Amino acid sequence: MNITIANMKPDGSISEEVLRAAREASAVVLQTSLGGAVQPSFAYETLDKLYEQAEDFDMLIESACDFMLRDGLMFVALGDLAHNRIAGALARRVRSAGGHVRVIPDGCPALGAALAEGLLDGSAGVCMHTASTFTRVEDTSQVLVINEIDNAFKASDLKLRLMSWYDDKYPVLLVDTRSGKCENILLCQLDGALSYGYYTSVVIAPCALARKKRFTFAALLDVMARLRSRHGCPWDKEQTHESLKRYLIEEGY
Repeated sequence: MNITIANMKPDGSISEEVLRAAREASAVVLQTSLGGAVQPSFAYETLDKLYEQAEDFDMLIESACDFMLRDGLMFVALGDLAHNRIAGALARRVRSAGGHVRVIPDGCPALGAALAEGLLDGSAGVCMHTASTFTRVEDTSQVLVINEIDNAFKASDLKLRLMSWYDDKYPVLLVDTRSGKCENILLCQLDGALSYGYYTSVVIAPCALARKKRFTFAALLDVMARLRSRHGCPWDKEQTHESLKRYLIEEGY
């Protein structure tokens, strides 16, 4: 199974490259036709009816993927592909079925490659750097993209910095943005490529809480949300600012 994923702008317009691919596809599905003027030069279907029928967005994503699992289909998402949950879910479904995903990138080629590999789910933020400007990881819950790793020295320095935040066996995606070719490697192998250049990028998917090496305030909030959730810790769910006052005073003292 081969599927192409591209995007249209919020006003409904699409690029010439997307238009050519749409004309060659066996079927084209637009995320919606309600946002603006749609190109009339190819036949298309939309997800508009599924939006109306779905009880929530998770159900919409599931039904949209079921609807679009067709060989040769092209899905034209609305807006930024890196933050589109339907596009991310579709790519993962196709990959898990042994199919191939082609992404026509709308901006950063490395993000397009990561989407095609099923690494993006559209729910996490994206933080982008160049190898020369990168100093530290702000939040391992976000997708991290580092471009322009132009020599082995920078790759080695980058590896050491990243290993302060990620396990050395953490999977990363090494991307050649000229050709779109990519390779799944471990973080500890980042400086072992045969060549580097302005075209070399690395993409790191969000790190699950259980795999984090270091924690931020956002991770603390995540832990507290889990403890106080419906299926969390009964003791934590009973606490109030008043009941926790004595512990705060003790710790402060």
